[in-house]
Amino acid sequence: MDIRSVVVSILAMLAVSAGAGTLYVDDDWFGKGGTGVETAPYGTIQDAVNAAKSGDTILVFPGAYGQGYGVDEVDKVACTNRVLVTGNKSLTIRSTGGKAETTIKGAFDKDDPIQAGSGVGPAAIRAICVQQSSDYKVIVEGFTITESTAFAQTTNARGYGGAAYAKAQDTLYLVDCEIEGCTGSRGLTYRATLVRCSVHDNTCIDGKGSVNFNGKVFNSVAVRNVGDPAFDAATVVNTTLAGCSDKALSESCLAVNCLMTGYGSYFANYTADSTISNCVVGSVYWSSSRPTTISPASANNVTNAVITQCAAPFEGDFRPVAWSDAI
Repeated sequence: MDIRSVVVSILAMLAVSAGAGTLYVDDDWFGKGGTGVETAPYGTIQDAVNAAKSGDTILVFPGAYGQGYGVDEVDKVACTNRVLVTGNKSLTIRSTGGKAETTIKGAFDKDDPIQAGSGVGPAAIRAICVQQSSDYKVIVEGFTITESTAFAQTTNARGYGGAAYAKAQDTLYLVDCEIEGCTGSRGLTYRATLVRCSVHDNTCIDGKGSVNFNGKVFNSVAVRNVGDPAFDAATVVNTTLAGCSDKALSESCLAVNCLMTGYGSYFANYTADSTISNCVVGSVYWSSSRPTTISPASANNVTNAVITQCAAPFEGDFRPVAWSDAI
């Protein structure tokens, strides 16, 4: 895989994502019968998605979007989503004020059947779900996603993608988004592609990707996420992973140009068919003693992976200490 060409092609697609028509959304218009024009916008993002045609752009004004929903079936479980895209259409859903001012809020239901209080009960609401073939692309740009999870009916029918779910790879792109305070029970983001995102303080109650499962992550930061591994069957490029729980990568991962620090063993014992290249791997401990138990050797293809310690990753200081192999 030519990583540089993949990144360039994704950024090029985002740059030309303007659609044929434009619809507007403002949470102040919730329940007021807006028609989607700038002077009378829809009150929920879901209303705009339902009305949109393939190629349209949906512009979302600043606000907290915790109303509206769409219900669809994921892994034979009926799941409620704050934003559900079906019907085979390519859309760009973009905030006008950026992630600091625009939030998509799911909902927890602590009456759940798997782990009491984890929030994945039948009334749970996931933020984003895309149920389409890979011929159609949905770009969600400039949002904070929070309090999101998905109903996990049993341990055999899990709520895949607690914050965001895509039926197929390369159909959902989260761009310049912040994902915080969410819960997943089989991957926080499932088959989604994340670009320039911040993913922090989330929980995956059964592991299998506390950041991403079976998707792609580029130019992002993932900090303080609970549930190992952080990535499972994922492609991770130009990304910092810090202060999460025990393991960074599991099987069938590709990690290129990444900094991994603040983990225990970093790589699961079953890191099969994975490639780790041009990565710096650092310890959660930043004392003067060199770590002896941290090794990426369980991966099949390890090239230029340097084991090091960082000065104080929990404080945001990722500089290698003086004795590091990275210097």
